[in-house]
Amino acid sequence: MFLCNTQGNSEKEEYYFKIASQNKVDGIICVSYRDKESYIFEDIPIISLDRHFEKKISCICSDNYHGGEIAAQKMISTGSRNLIYIRSGSTIPGETMKRGLGFSDYCKSKGVSCEMLDLGDEDELFDFRRNEI
Repeated sequence: MFLCNTQGNSEKEEYYFKIASQNKVDGIICVSYRDKESYIFEDIPIISLDRHFEKKISCICSDNYHGGEIAAQKMISTGSRNLIYIRSGSTIPGETMKRGLGFSDYCKSKGVSCEMLDLGDEDELFDFRRNEI
């Protein structure tokens, strides 16, 4: 078993896929929000968590939409009336993006103000400790 963490680095991710192929692994389970269609191997079964790919790769995901609804419901139940949903990460479509939609839809259905803030790619996040991007 190989356990790899790329910390969002697409070059590392490509490298780990090549290592997996060279070592003839039986399969790969991955969490990724980078576009990696070019280095996915047809001969290695892949299960993706929360991300659909164009090639025939199985995807397993939770009910992200309902998770967003639950988060909004909890906030509203505490008396909050001006909510903000903040997300960061890849802009490549994935199942996790449905959380924000569920959050927003629930707020609208309850007449609660909701702002959506997308901080973009994790590499661009502001480091509050250093006061820099």
